[in-house]
Amino acid sequence: MAAQPLTQEDEYGLGQRESLSGAVTDVVDFLGMQPCEGTEVVAGNARSHTCLLSGVHIGNVNVLVQLSFGIDSNSKEVVMKLAVRSEDGTVSDAIHDIVARS
Repeated sequence: MAAQPLTQEDEYGLGQRESLSGAVTDVVDFLGMQPCEGTEVVAGNARSHTCLLSGVHIGNVNVLVQLSFGIDSNSKEVVMKLAVRSEDGTVSDAIHDIVARS
């Protein structure tokens, strides 16, 4: 019987950014995962956005990531909710650790 996929979520502050689109691009590039179905494209004046990513971690472990972004229109502060789903909890932990330390 296959292991039940585990989802781990947390929120991170990304600091001030010029645009939400720039924050999405930076995180997608940083994680090095493949965006799903064009979700990396952010509408021009969006204040929130969700991006879906997929990839394969070392050990041939499939990983799905949901990134939910929000930007304050006055301060330009960006927050991101990161949800990582994997059959291996250590993989999810590793991705969260990488983001938390950056």
